[in-house]
Amino acid sequence: MRFFKALFIILLISINCFSQTLYKNTLDKENKNAIYANIGFVPVWGVINAAYERRLLKTNSAFINSLWAKVGGGYWVEFSSGGPHAMAGITALSGTGNHHIEASVGFVSLYNYADYKKDLQSYEIVGNVKPSRGDYLNHHPAGGLGYRYQNPETGFIVRTGISFPEAIYVGVGFCF
Repeated sequence: MRFFKALFIILLISINCFSQTLYKNTLDKENKNAIYANIGFVPVWGVINAAYERRLLKTNSAFINSLWAKVGGGYWVEFSSGGPHAMAGITALSGTGNHHIEASVGFVSLYNYADYKKDLQSYEIVGNVKPSRGDYLNHHPAGGLGYRYQNPETGFIVRTGISFPEAIYVGVGFCF
């Protein structure tokens, strides 16, 4: 749980550090930051999360026109399991104008809070070995491929695609 608190604090500090660029970016129309929320699902898996992205590199190429660093987190469920998750990665945007293909790679940490609570109750009732929170924290590679509509003038973002941990997702947000 400390991991998620630390990641949340880092996310807040990052947003605070980059919020000073908001006024500057609205003047020169260079959107270097993006915030969005996603909801994704398949029949046995569901995710809701939010992410912050910061543009690292912008090119004049239509193939890969920008690279973004991404951090975020949310909640996942699978049957009777579930819990918070945190993710970080790199996203590449391809395309021109408002329409982009996005590809991302990174990692995700899933904390299975539901199973931890079940095993903790079992320990309290039966007296089994006390579960360690670290045993319920799993790290996995993350990645995805999708479509992003990103209007630089209004800052509006719509995303859809397939990825892990989001599964088949749709998201909305804004860039600034």
